[in-house]
Amino acid sequence: NASRVFANNGGNPVVLSGMTIAQGNGQSPIVNGSGGAILNLAGSLVILECNVIGSSAPSGGGISNGAGILLVLNSTIAGNEASGSESGGGIDNTLGELTIINSTISGNDAGNGAVNGGGLWTNGPDVLITNSTITNNSAAGASSASGIFMEGGTVRLRNSIVAGNVNNAVRADVVVTAGNNVTSEGWNLIGN
Repeated sequence: NASRVFANNGGNPVVLSGMTIAQGNGQSPIVNGSGGAILNLAGSLVILECNVIGSSAPSGGGISNGAGILLVLNSTIAGNEASGSESGGGIDNTLGELTIINSTISGNDAGNGAVNGGGLWTNGPDVLITNSTITNNSAAGASSASGIFMEGGTVRLRNSIVAGNVNNAVRADVVVTAGNNVTSEGWNLIGN
C-alpha cells in the first residue's frame, strides 16, 4: 500500500489483461493523489478481465480517468475507497471518455466530503455503461450518490443494473446535477 500500482500518462495505448490489481495507495505525493490502483491521465487504457480491488486515494479509490479514454471490459472494481470530496469510490472520471462493458462495480466507498459517487463519479463528457452492475457501493456527504454521481456530460445505460447500493433511501443510487442527462437505451434496472 505504499503507492499507486499503475499510471498511464499518455503516449501509446495500454492494455491491462487478466490480472488482479490490488492494495494501491494514491494518497502518497504521486501525481495529484488520484487513482489508488490505476491512474489514466490523458492516455488510452483498456482494462480487460481484471480485478481492481482494495485500493484507496483521495479521488478514484480504484481508478481515476483524467481526460483519457478508458475501457473497462469483463472486469470487477470492488472494495476501493476514496477519501476526498467530489470523488468516486470505484472510478473517478474527470473530463474523460469512459466505457464499461460486462463489468461489476461493487463494495466501493466514498465516505468523506460531499457530492461523491460510491461506485462512479463522472464529469463527462461521455460515459457508456453496457451489460454491467453497479451495486452495494456507499457514499457519505450532502448530495452524494451511493451508485453514480454525475457532475457533467452524458451517461448512457444499456442492459445494466444500478440498484441496491448502501443506504439508498438517504443516498440515491443515481444523482444527476442540473442540465445533465442520464439516458436509458433500454433494459435497465435503476434503483432509488
